[in-house]
Amino acid sequence: MADVIVRVVEGRTVVQVAGAEALLALAASATRENAERAEAALNEIKDIALNAPDAPSIANKVDLDGGNIPDIDAFREAIGAGRDYLQPPFEEGRNYVALSVPETDWAFIDNVLSIQNKSVGPLGRGNAAINFLDSAGVERAAAGYSRNKALAPDIGYGPNIYYIEIGNPFTTDAEATDFALIVTHKAGGPFWGGAATAYKAISVSSQNGSIEMTTNGGLGAISLRDDVYFGYDGSPRTVHFNMASTRARLRERGNANQFVLATNLINMAAPLDVAIVRDDDTVSSWAMSIGGGADRFSIQRAAVSETLMEELLAIDDIDQVILPKGVMRLGDGVTGPMLLSGLGAPAGSVAAPIGSLYLRRDGGADAALYIKESDPTGSSGWVAA
Repeated sequence: MADVIVRVVEGRTVVQVAGAEALLALAASATRENAERAEAALNEIKDIALNAPDAPSIANKVDLDGGNIPDIDAFREAIGAGRDYLQPPFEEGRNYVALSVPETDWAFIDNVLSIQNKSVGPLGRGNAAINFLDSAGVERAAAGYSRNKALAPDIGYGPNIYYIEIGNPFTTDAEATDFALIVTHKAGGPFWGGAATAYKAISVSSQNGSIEMTTNGGLGAISLRDDVYFGYDGSPRTVHFNMASTRARLRERGNANQFVLATNLINMAAPLDVAIVRDDDTVSSWAMSIGGGADRFSIQRAAVSETLMEELLAIDDIDQVILPKGVMRLGDGVTGPMLLSGLGAPAGSVAAPIGSLYLRRDGGADAALYIKESDPTGSSGWVAA
């Protein structure tokens, strides 16, 4: 198989075509059609090499003699000078170099470009990767197949990993690279109602590690179709829900087998006797906790004027339903009768609708249960049952 060797000699780009005899011998043993095709390809290479000095788009000459390029700078210069002979750009102004596999009826080409790195060093084999540089030559991103352990212990690169690298690996300036998976559609197409569309479906910030996913208000949804794990064993982590006017959180409270769902509550790990920290001081805070050392289901609330969470309802470890505030309303939430509990007689101190029941915890004979028979909004009308 013929070899094409590119080098730079005294400012000239030189292309050497070697092994032509082997190529023609191989072509002669194939079908006449393939032989003619191979010979024509070889002649085209020779014509390009011989006519290159007259090509106005290339400053350097291309010749048939030469050898291996001496260094990486010479290779870069050779590629830059001979780019139009690699493949003319498909769209001027958009592509500098284009790779194109011709349509054939004799071979299937699976990959347009393959990258391999056989080098070996102290860290293992070199990565088969592509680096992306800014105009000053500073690496800003990379993508490739890793065969070594460049960072330790077991972070970053590792053997047998395809990676996309972002951030600022070789400079400390403020131009840190982020990652985005961008969806774009031209206006007039069959999607998005025919509107032009461009948005970041997935974005990763290298500056703070945040990861965002969005459908940009489209008809689709972000679907997770398997088990989802948050956090890791031994360390509580919080799931945040940021909505139009509400902040909600899910987390484990400490490591006490207690799961908490809360709204407008930042310090979710704090027990009930610790002052709360809110996202918004103008609205109340709620929390629902399950489990914990007391093995208890609990619903708690802190009104706007309160700094501590109060327990409103609980189910304890012996299946008792507990109303710590001692009040239950039946029917609608405004005029329905109430079930209340307290110390002392309710007359003159406990207002309730007609039909309400009051259980007196310090009562005695004929003074333990009271029924509200009159005065639908006041505190009179209680009759001992």
